[in-house]
Amino acid sequence: RVNGVINPLTMESVAGKNAVTHVGKLYNIAASLIAQRLVDEVPDINEAHCIIVSQIGSPLDQPQAVDVSLRASDERLSSKSEIAAIVADELAHLGSTAEELAKGALAVGRWPLRSAR
Repeated sequence: RVNGVINPLTMESVAGKNAVTHVGKLYNIAASLIAQRLVDEVPDINEAHCIIVSQIGSPLDQPQAVDVSLRASDERLSSKSEIAAIVADELAHLGSTAEELAKGALAVGRWPLRSAR
């Protein structure tokens, strides 16, 4: 529960988990960062939700599925490539998440999660 919301899909807490190897913690953080960036960086998006599903044995940056649900002001949202780029960028940076947590640039329990990159 990175953002304090109880999610019916997973009841697992991110606090205290190993940030280097706990895929649930990393994907929970990444999903929140993706959703926030979509709202902040894509003009037509008013609300975004992201779910990332892991697959045992797969590299961290290659989840089994990434589902992004959007509420946009324009039904014909023309920014699909921008959405895909934001998702890919956050997945590519999963390796640095532990470092950001250790430095305090990224923290659970506050919003926004990332102070600045």
